[in-house]
Amino acid sequence: MDRARLLVKAQEIRSRMRSIGNLLQASVVQRRTKCGKPTCRCADGQLHSAWSVTYKEKSKTRTVGIDESMRPQVMSWADDWKKFRRLLRQHNTLLIAAIGKRC
Repeated sequence: MDRARLLVKAQEIRSRMRSIGNLLQASVVQRRTKCGKPTCRCADGQLHSAWSVTYKEKSKTRTVGIDESMRPQVMSWADDWKKFRRLLRQHNTLLIAAIGKRC
């Protein structure tokens, strides 16, 4: 592929990147736990469920609970981050190819 075509493709990818909304660099996880009360439903195997976000801050994993009403939105932000990263890698590959020969 010639340089001009590579640069046009890179520009198309940048346009797609700009159309992405909020980006959340984190994982959305569901935790299932027992509370320890012997009469609770979780004692029979119906575990309690809680959603949270995990992310890195200064090389440490941090966790933030998610209100159930925000879960779909937060999951969308995390998915958008994955899309953005994939597009960024594609963009980088195109620009490297447009630069020229490898040494």
